[in-house]
Amino acid sequence: MATEKKICARCGKEIGTYEAQMKDGQPYHQECLDSIELDEHLDFLEQRFPTTDRKLARIIRQNMMLEEYAKQSARALKTIQSVIVLLVVISIIAAILQSCSTF
Repeated sequence: MATEKKICARCGKEIGTYEAQMKDGQPYHQECLDSIELDEHLDFLEQRFPTTDRKLARIIRQNMMLEEYAKQSARALKTIQSVIVLLVVISIIAAILQSCSTF
């Protein structure tokens, strides 16, 4: 029994048997379908609110900046955590050396 290969209506690439998402009778990859729906949504917003593209660009830029700040904060937190661990180890070693020197 031969199975018919499904081709994505947006990108033209073959779709796996269980990956096909149907819209308007056409098969799509899920990513392609998501992209189409996002484009439709953005088109609607742009028609309804003409300045949406500028607002959206500003929001995307702010989001990217916040993501970068979050990454930098995570790196700084890891560095601080490493320094604290190092200080604890040094304190333990100093306490051991001090207790040994009293004998």
